[in-house]
Amino acid sequence: MMEQAELHTFRALIKQGAAAQDIFDGQVEAIGPVSEAFVQREIARVTQHQAALCPLLERHVGQVNSVLDVGCGTGGTSVAMALSPVLKPLRLVGVDPNSKTIEAARVRAQGYQLSPPRLQFVVIDGNRPLPYRDGEFDLTTCVSVLEFIETDSERRRFVSELRRVTRPGGYVYLATPNPYRLSRVHKSRWIGDSIFRKGMPWSWPPGCVAEAFAGCQIVPLARFRMSEVFRGRGWVTRLPDWMCDLMVSIMPWQKVLARMPQPDQAQTAGRGAGRDEAAGAAANFR
Repeated sequence: MMEQAELHTFRALIKQGAAAQDIFDGQVEAIGPVSEAFVQREIARVTQHQAALCPLLERHVGQVNSVLDVGCGTGGTSVAMALSPVLKPLRLVGVDPNSKTIEAARVRAQGYQLSPPRLQFVVIDGNRPLPYRDGEFDLTTCVSVLEFIETDSERRRFVSELRRVTRPGGYVYLATPNPYRLSRVHKSRWIGDSIFRKGMPWSWPPGCVAEAFAGCQIVPLARFRMSEVFRGRGWVTRLPDWMCDLMVSIMPWQKVLARMPQPDQAQTAGRGAGRDEAAGAAANFR
């Protein structure tokens, strides 16, 4: 839990709109009214990610030296990973184009007694490549960012940047809404993504996500997630893979964990995998 002094400052920044500005291809959307319920959800994000995100990374990735959290927002994901007793990153960098959001993230980190180099937050230009070297990080994470990039070409370029800064054999974790739900995750708009409107978030179909990660080794998170849900209720020890894939297709989020190819694997894969390979991997992305 955040220390009280930082919690007071953090609340004030959220009330001022630090977490309510959506960015579309570098353009900041207007701030709407911020409710107390919104503030409480933002405060609780560390606990939320400790319960949902960290167990996935701890089980499938393990200890890492360096992490880049792209589109970190107010730092809930970054702080949760920095506090993980399994990941134990020596260096974790959170980046976001919104300076007010980064200000709130820094206050959150102080409230958990986290400071550079263990955890730092950096404002970046969302219209430029990530300001890091090729293969600089063991793990790159990106939660709820892709849906705010408006065009397919820019989304592919964005994912290629996530891949570029991740070392061979390292991991990219990406979470983005599932387009096959009747209601949208963002803006509470019904009929999913069947009606596209400029300036509104929209979800990439699993096939497009799979193509963007062609050539990578995909961890079947969908099957793990659904099996864990059922095991936690004591119903069954393991669900059939096809049943996990079917059930997860209606969940709110696509969660992807892709391992970057090693140099010899990249040569074997050639210049990108074909559409058949990408389509076959799509079920694992839901």
